[in-house]
Amino acid sequence: MAYDGSTGKISAPVSVYDVMQALGVSNNDVGSLCRSEQIRRWSKFKPVNIGGTYGGSTYINTIPLLNMTTKKWDETLSFQWWRDTNRKNNLSRYGFLPIVGTTIKAIFDAYNQGDDWVYYVPEGGANYPFRLIDFNGYYHYAPEPAGIEVGNWTQVLQGSWSFTFDLIRSQDDALPVTQRDYIIPEDILKTLWGISTVYYGLAIVDATTPSNPTLVYAVTSATISGTGTTVGTASLSYDHDYYIIPFFANGTINGASLGGKTIALVPNSSMGVMHTAQSGAQEYGRYILKAQFTVTGRLVVNTAISTETYAGVTYNAHTFQNVTMYVCLPSTSAPATGAPASYLYKEEYGNIYIDANSRWDAAPWDARPTQDSVTCYLYEDGKKRVTANAVKPQPIEPPTPTL
Repeated sequence: MAYDGSTGKISAPVSVYDVMQALGVSNNDVGSLCRSEQIRRWSKFKPVNIGGTYGGSTYINTIPLLNMTTKKWDETLSFQWWRDTNRKNNLSRYGFLPIVGTTIKAIFDAYNQGDDWVYYVPEGGANYPFRLIDFNGYYHYAPEPAGIEVGNWTQVLQGSWSFTFDLIRSQDDALPVTQRDYIIPEDILKTLWGISTVYYGLAIVDATTPSNPTLVYAVTSATISGTGTTVGTASLSYDHDYYIIPFFANGTINGASLGGKTIALVPNSSMGVMHTAQSGAQEYGRYILKAQFTVTGRLVVNTAISTETYAGVTYNAHTFQNVTMYVCLPSTSAPATGAPASYLYKEEYGNIYIDANSRWDAAPWDARPTQDSVTCYLYEDGKKRVTANAVKPQPIEPPTPTL
């Protein structure tokens, strides 16, 4: 067996050429292959930062990690091969270091800084060697996990506050990880936290002082149905921005405290923004920003705002002030109020009036930036409403390298 381009899988015996074919690279150095940026990090089997060499000599607490029959990391062991020893606070599983914390500030800061879960490739050397056999079972078509989408809302409700958000996760595989060639974040957190159910959550956060964000309310659910996740609270200020933060949790949360639970950032997700506007009538706005690179390197950005009926409620017409879209480098500082520190492109739409239950769509905006990734921001009335990231796609089926 070797690399099968139709399935994207590598099977033993593994050769350097098999890995070169799968990754679409010409470098035949084993160390470079084990650290290649072309590795699909959500493949279940891939190079991991575990000490020892193939041949039955790799152990954790006297338990061998390599299965001599399948010639793969053993999935049947209580310690399991993904419990690597990279000295990262013993948090790593499947080669990943999740972003976890026991405070809302830890997760808010991670989202705000654009942090993501880290896949630790082998370090090399005698303690953490490069092993070609780690690619046995590698799946080059492993999908990136779907993030949690959070709508960005402007809403006024008379009386008690109660908000309902769309919470969407399109990829939630019910099969156990032993029956899949790829992994999802829940697999990692289940082993990290030693639990059978990972909870999905939303938190309302007041970040008036960004260095000290305050949890207003959080709620979790064991499942995601697609829409209608309700967060209730009774103490929100008018004319104020609140962040809506998606997270994973190791237990149920319902209130203004995490209750001692540990939470984790959701990969491929971002914070939403909710603005409360004081008014005698209900107002509503949903800001929509989507950005993606085409296969030819063209960046296409779609911008929209709607006042459409939601949950059976009809909303008034509204004028959205000074709507502006920025395209920035991912490292650019973009404050909650004001404007990004710098930008590659800027599109000013001005004031936009939208009738009740109507929608405004800007014409698709496009350019050809030389950068491999960008971050787009939509500001309205000088306040950041929504963020969208775009990364140039990598080829799925690379050409066969020439030796």
